[in-house]
Amino acid sequence: MTPRPKESPMTRLLAHLRNSAVGYLALFVALGGTSYAALSLPAGSIGTKQLRNGAITTKKIANGSITPSKLDARTLGGSVRHWAHVSQSGQILGGSKGASVSGGGPIFHVSWGDRFSSRCGALVTPAGSAGTSPIADTTGVLIVQPGTGHGSTAVNVTTYVGGTATSAPFYIAVVC
Repeated sequence: MTPRPKESPMTRLLAHLRNSAVGYLALFVALGGTSYAALSLPAGSIGTKQLRNGAITTKKIANGSITPSKLDARTLGGSVRHWAHVSQSGQILGGSKGASVSGGGPIFHVSWGDRFSSRCGALVTPAGSAGTSPIADTTGVLIVQPGTGHGSTAVNVTTYVGGTATSAPFYIAVVC
């Protein structure tokens, strides 16, 4: 095998440009069009009239960027703001961010570390398993708003079996 003769840097540069000319042309056209649009369109000029149906898909929307509070309340029946699965011993088995439980059963104090509107409601349903834990047949729910305007909203849940307050697992959802 014979070694290739050493080429000058200028020869290599010209060969590279010849081989990549179409790619560079496409790059400059794309960058030029984007720059033109960025500099010539006034702020806020793209709105609902310019968007076609289906142009914005779920893949194009960042997680958490659209919340129920940003939507028209007249079009929504409600949405789950917080949720938790609480064991009969008062442990969080699953739930939305910040879920915590205090107080021993049969009265549990559930909170998520924030304050939510008085228009929200708490839905509680038993989560017991026959033979494993008691299954509550009734639950009592009280939403406690902090009186000072500071602090977080708590939901007090009492579980009952046969009319007697008894520690039992449950699911809770706060719907606003």
